[in-house]
Formats: sequence, C-alpha cells, structure tokens
Amino acid sequence: MYKLIIILGILILSVPISLTQTFENEKYCSPADVSPAPLNISIPCLKFTSCVSENFSDFSCYSEAFAGVYDICQQTDRDDCVSLSAMYMVLMNAIVSAYDNDMTTTLWVSGYFEFGNFDGSLESLESYTNPSPAGAMAKGLVLSALGDQDGTVSAYTESLNMYSANYLVYYLRGQAYLELGDTERASQDFYNYKLFAPEKLLAKLPAPIPVFEMPNDSEVWFYYPVLSRSISPGGTFVTDRTIEPPVEIMLASTLDGQILAISNLADINPAVEDEILFFVQDPEDGSHYVSLISIQHINLLFSNRSSTRMFSLEFVDDYFELMEVSVGSEAGGQRNGILAPDYISDPRDGIDRPCDGVMMSWLEIGDTLQSVDEFAGLYVSLYTKPQIDADMFPDLSMSFMDWWREQNFADIVVTGGPECNDEQVWWEVTIADTTVWMRDNYLFLPDEVEALLYGRSLPLAPEVIAFERDDS
Repeated sequence: MYKLIIILGILILSVPISLTQTFENEKYCSPADVSPAPLNISIPCLKFTSCVSENFSDFSCYSEAFAGVYDICQQTDRDDCVSLSAMYMVLMNAIVSAYDNDMTTTLWVSGYFEFGNFDGSLESLESYTNPSPAGAMAKGLVLSALGDQDGTVSAYTESLNMYSANYLVYYLRGQAYLELGDTERASQDFYNYKLFAPEKLLAKLPAPIPVFEMPNDSEVWFYYPVLSRSISPGGTFVTDRTIEPPVEIMLASTLDGQILAISNLADINPAVEDEILFFVQDPEDGSHYVSLISIQHINLLFSNRSSTRMFSLEFVDDYFELMEVSVGSEAGGQRNGILAPDYISDPRDGIDRPCDGVMMSWLEIGDTLQSVDEFAGLYVSLYTKPQIDADMFPDLSMSFMDWWREQNFADIVVTGGPECNDEQVWWEVTIADTTVWMRDNYLFLPDEVEALLYGRSLPLAPEVIAFERDDS
C-alpha cells in the first residue's frame, strides 16, 4: 500500500495544458521510478503524442499506440491486457487533450485500475469535470472489472453515443454482451469493431465470435430521396432530390424489432462506407429508431470536435422516413427520404410538378418573394428569357445583388410562368419597372414556402410530398 501511495502521489502532479505542437504532460508517458513499476508504456505513448502533433487527423495514431501497449502487456503474465491497454489509451488521451482537470483524475483512475483497486478507480471517476467518450469508456472498464456487466454496457453505450466510431469500445461492449449471454448484440458490436479496426489490430485481436451477417430472410426495400439542405458560412441551400431514382436496400428486423439492420446505404450516400447500419428502437416510442453508428470524421479520437453524420428512422403508415443529419465545425446539413417495401409504389408519384421530370416548385403568380438569408442574392442570376443560354440581366459587369441594391431592394413579384427549360423551372418576375426571368432555386420564396423549407429542421418527407399552398 505504501508503494502504491508513492506512485499515486507522483502521478497526481499535473498542470493545465492546451493542445499545441508539443504536450507538457508527455512526462506522464514515463512510469514512476518505484517498485512494483507499472507497465512501461513510454515508447508507444511518446510515439502517440508525436503522431498526434504531426498528423492531427490521423486515425492510425490511436490504433498504433493501442497495439504497442497491447504487445507490451502480452509479454507479461497479466490476463487483462485488452482492458488494461484500453485504460492506458484513456491516459494517453488525457495527455494530448485540453481538459484542465481531467489529467489528474485520469492518473488516479488508471493508477488504481492497474493495481486492482477498482473501487478506488470508480470513486475517482466521479471527479471527471467534462463528460467525454474516454471517461465513459474508463467507467465501463472499471465496472466490468467489478463484475457489473449491465452497468458496463450502459457506460460503453454512453461512450459510443458521444463518439460512435471507436472500434475498441465496440469490442469491449461485445465482450460485455457475451458475459450477459446476448450473442446477437455481441455479433453486431463485433461487426462494427471489424468495420472500424485496422487490419493489423484485427490480426492481433480478432473478434471472438462470428460477426453479424444479413439474414437470408432480409427484405427488399427501396429508398426514395426527397430533400437535402446544406448549411455553411456561405449560406443555406435546399435541393430537390425527388427526381432522383430510388435505391434498393436490404432490411432485417432483429431482436423482435428492437434493432433494424440495413445494408446498401452507401448507395444512398457515398460518404457512408458501411455495408450495414444498425438502428435501435426508442424504448419510449416504438416507431422511432436511431442509428447505432454516426459516421464520424474526427481530428482526435476522444476530443469533442468532430464531424458527425447520424441517421434516424420514423415509421409512418407502411414505410419509414429516413433522416440524415450531418454536423461539422463549420458546415452541416440534412437529408430526408422514404424507405418503403418493394410492394409499395413510389410515394413521390403524386407530386404536383410544373413539368414532368423537373424539380418541385411552389411559386404562384402574384407571390412576393423574400430572400431566405443574407447570402441568397449572391447566387441568383436574372435572364432576359427562360433559358440558360439567354442574355443575363444586368450584364456581367454588375451582380444581381449590386443591381438590386440600386433598386433599393424593391419587391420581387412573380408575374408569369412557369416555364420548364434546361431541366429547371423558370418564373417571370418584376422588380421595380424591370421584368426578367429567374430560375427557382429555393433562395427567393414566399413566406409560406420558406417556412416549410427553412424551418429549424428539414420537414418530414411526407409533409413535403403532400404540401399545398394555402389559397386563402
């Protein structure tokens, strides 16, 4: 006990840090010079901090460090190398993170954990000042060591809810599910582990059971795109996707409908590299499902700065609405569409379009149009005729925004149309005493349509399809 106190007394000396090219807390990569010495992780730890400083967004930093610690542990007689190596990754994360107080807490947590004082480790976890994926993973490791597998699953789920591409947490939660006898959920977690983990680590630490595969009785469904909306410092843009063809997907219900497995989503959005996504049923709302995985790209594995892509399903009548939300540091967006079984016809067939095969347009003659934001005028061009190769107005020497400003931002009133050319919908508009043609790109709209497309969240796909103007 005296030696442990010496170790922890040395370890708790820490100072606030900021994320810079070098890390002041690198000193904690070297173990205290006392006996019994903790696992000597100085080499993989220093490689990790160097890798992070040189390759800020490189996922390989984390995987190489974990593999290095795991190899060192395997050379000892310990039988907890996976959990111990994972706890050391929590420590390494604290070394390169910018949390002011969590460095000290992590040192206590990892120190107690290595020497088997799991109650002390759990008590120290209560001092975490910033909820983080790493802190939740550490809690799962401690609860697992204490034999509380239900609590372990909850802690790992909390970690994944904050950062859901951490293959290590999927492996650990899969092990907890195996302890609970839930091989179905375990196989899904090991699928995600295999999906995200690098090949080198998979060779060292393979999944202990076969990973999930789509069952033979999976159903054929189709995804019908509806709208997308992108948000960036340069403005907000809505795109009509109802003219895009449907995409075939496969859907399987597992665990009595508690989890849906869907494959081929990569065909819907190329940014989704997964073959299968798992959607978990909301226990309080059986019609709502949320994806277990948010496809994330992150600059530090356990930092709070990330770009996230998350999917959710809402069951409506005989089909699901699929909503995709992406959030980044400077940009984000939403997409929605409908998932329907193969025996249901295209739910977009009833859309009232100005012309076949062109985008939706809700403008009407007599509408007064408003810009949807302060950037809208930068992306609008006026033409003398309703075709893309017609003369522009004003000429190229002046932008629409500058010209409109000279007109004291006069009302833009729809006076004619629609015309369909170049796969676009054109409307005649009158501004002051000038009559020109404008493409409907959803940047200048009447209030009623703007409220539909530019509300706080993208409207539900069925609401868009059924939307009609209020004639009153």
